[in-house]
Amino acid sequence: MSKYIITPRGALKGEVTVSGSKNALLPVLAAAIMADGECVVENAPPLVDLENMCSLLMHLGCSVKRDKETLFIHSDRITGDLEKFDAATMLRGSFLAAGPVLAKVHKVKIPLPGGCPIGLRPVDLHLKGLCALGAEVEQKHGYMELTCKKLKGSKVYL
Repeated sequence: MSKYIITPRGALKGEVTVSGSKNALLPVLAAAIMADGECVVENAPPLVDLENMCSLLMHLGCSVKRDKETLFIHSDRITGDLEKFDAATMLRGSFLAAGPVLAKVHKVKIPLPGGCPIGLRPVDLHLKGLCALGAEVEQKHGYMELTCKKLKGSKVYL
């Protein structure tokens, strides 16, 4: 087995650019739905899942513009209908939009997320949390319909 021996020769200097993380950016993009006015998200690399999430936001009524790795999102005209947005079934992160949309417009129809190559990852904890906050959930032919009068803070045990 090989090994490396590193001998220090003074302080480290320089810069390292850390690229954006898909798993961190998808929840941030979903949270942008809640913002009033412009939401600016930096360090958003052009990944397929991020582009699909931006398409989802636009389908919901958001304005999304990109300048290199910066996104500018306006969520002034949100609707709650993702039932016919086909890409939502391929993007597991699409379900992250359910809570913010529900909070903003009090209803959301969203397809159940599709399969995942790393195994079963159900959305029941999302639904449990939303129900604890006051949502009513009804499962219909391949999609979930969530409604509420107003979401209220509550303790949610995960």
